[in-house]
Amino acid sequence: MTHEQLDLFDMTFNPKPVEQKVKETKVLAIKKQTMKIIKAAEDIEMSPVVDQIDFLHSILCQVGMPRSETKELRFERRNGQAGILLEAGDLWHPDGHFEKQPLPSGTRPRLIMIHITSEAVKKKNKVIDLKDSPHEFLNALGIAPTGSNYNSTRRQINALAACRMTLGMGYITYKACPIEKFTAWVTKDKDQVAMWPGEIELSDKFFNTMVAHAVPLDRRALAVLKNSSLKLDIYTWLAQRLCRIESKKGLELSWDRLKNQFGEEYSRENDFKREFERSLKAVLTVYPKAKVSSVLNGLILLPSAPPVQKTQMLIS
Repeated sequence: MTHEQLDLFDMTFNPKPVEQKVKETKVLAIKKQTMKIIKAAEDIEMSPVVDQIDFLHSILCQVGMPRSETKELRFERRNGQAGILLEAGDLWHPDGHFEKQPLPSGTRPRLIMIHITSEAVKKKNKVIDLKDSPHEFLNALGIAPTGSNYNSTRRQINALAACRMTLGMGYITYKACPIEKFTAWVTKDKDQVAMWPGEIELSDKFFNTMVAHAVPLDRRALAVLKNSSLKLDIYTWLAQRLCRIESKKGLELSWDRLKNQFGEEYSRENDFKREFERSLKAVLTVYPKAKVSSVLNGLILLPSAPPVQKTQMLIS
């Protein structure tokens, strides 16, 4: 075996170089993402929001949907006086049967709900046009229009359209399917009939409560946090919570309470704490007005300006 063949053999079958290469690739990806966050933070510091405003329902800012795929058909999450209950539903398929949908999960339904809320609030219309093609819609969400992204996004839109959502706020329980009507385009997906949504119509009650309780968000921050459900959840939570704190001493939250709100899927508190702190650091970078301090057993939230001021909303 020649030196060249030996080198090739080592590269192919020796796990150490491969592992090193994977590690280096991950490090480069992390550095690239960090630079995007830093650049977005500089833009947010230097420029007013103006036309970079999105919205999300205040309850969905406080209690997020599942972060990873689950076989469960029912999901519940609580945060103080707010709560969400999701139940998987069915959609009618063009070939003549009802098709069970999973629970919506991950970053896609979060981005979709932000898009839906933003369109409803800005246009004051409960009918949401999901663009003329999957390619256009993925671009609107800031997602690369690839085949895998097309399929995963379509599955999550279908899951959202089918699910039953119960929202709790104080002494009020609101129960309804947020999407009342779902109009789909029928397309071919690997020689099988597939449905891509063309238009959705929100129920009157959900539309009204959505407009009344919409929280403004900075789209530039969302753009660099969009690949992490936890980062999106932390950002939207702080966006609606910090501006409501009145005490100068702030609000102290234990790691146990934070884990109940954000990390039920973590079996160990230390694992959750490490991941939460890492995600929080990225969020605070693109939300520079946020005042959050670490204490021995948790965090202290201090009164802070929201990421989007009312004066900025009026300008837009």
